Amino acid sequence: MKTLKIILLSILFINFVSCDTDDNDDEKETSFFQIKINNIEEIVDENKIIIQYKLTDDQNIGVKGKTDTDFNIYEKVVGDDEDLSDPTEARRYIVPTPTSYAYASMIIMDLSGSVINDLDVIKSSSKDYINNLFNNLNSGNLEVGVYFFDGRTELQEVISFSNSKLDVIQAIESMTQDLQQQEQTALYHGVSQSCDLMNVKMQSFISNPELTIYSSSIVVFSDGQNSNYINIDRNTMNTKIQQTHNLTSFYCIAAGNDIDTEVINNIGLDDVFTITDYSELNIGLNKVLDLIIREANSNYELEFCTAKKGIEVQFRIEVKGFQTVQSGQSYFDSTGFSTDYSCVINN
Repeated sequence: MKTLKIILLSILFINFVSCDTDDNDDEKETSFFQIKINNIEEIVDENKIIIQYKLTDDQNIGVKGKTDTDFNIYEKVVGDDEDLSDPTEARRYIVPTPTSYAYASMIIMDLSGSVINDLDVIKSSSKDYINNLFNNLNSGNLEVGVYFFDGRTELQEVISFSNSKLDVIQAIESMTQDLQQQEQTALYHGVSQSCDLMNVKMQSFISNPELTIYSSSIVVFSDGQNSNYINIDRNTMNTKIQQTHNLTSFYCIAAGNDIDTEVINNIGLDDVFTITDYSELNIGLNKVLDLIIREANSNYELEFCTAKKGIEVQFRIEVKGFQTVQSGQSYFDSTGFSTDYSCVINN
């Protein structure tokens, strides 16, 4: 199979036109959509194009739940006008769980000081979160790691990145109060080292030739207080977060009455959720879960049987019923396609 991959950086901004139905909350919440083309593959011996793209709203939050019937595809070749691709002539299908997409997530728990006394509710809420995460992410390559910090300068592992929901839940269930060895809080160490671990995990995704889309998240439970400054200060932590943020979303759930807001906001670059105490941890985790599901499931893979063969084709994608107000241009090459082959859609 001859495969040509083209990484594109074009973004299609799709503006809101009308939304009179009550069926689509994403359309109500946004004034325009954005489509970023991540990758194009020409499968020459199947006469098929695979287009991978990300759909976000006007807040750059992922939009999930669309199908191939929600999008229009326009094609244009040199010397011709742009035309709307007819699905009856050029079949297409959104692959709901792309095998080329990977997602990694980490939970970083603060078990310093008296927080250890809330371990049971932390465990219960975390297990619910993990169960929902695995059940709702459209990724065949989801891995989750769970870690905690107390006063020690080393981040402590509950379970390293695993693709087994059962193993992660069992590891959380096995946690006891004996895990805490120091009551101090090495928050800066814990977050900095979580960035290091996530960067290693993301590098493994990047170097895997079977993966073309990858992203991740780090979820930290903390009040922002830090008491161990050995070799690590806040600037060091913030630098690590910024260096990791390109492919990783950062969320922070802040609990208690003595929250250091500035530190918490430094950590939770993508969102911060404040709770009174850990009895409300489920509330914060559910809000994080919604954002993660939208982010992860906003990555689409479109299999497309173009009717145009033997030529380079310019295309654009839009959501049906929404006007394209600024369009990046993207291309695929059907030069090697043959009328002797039939396009196969894997649905």
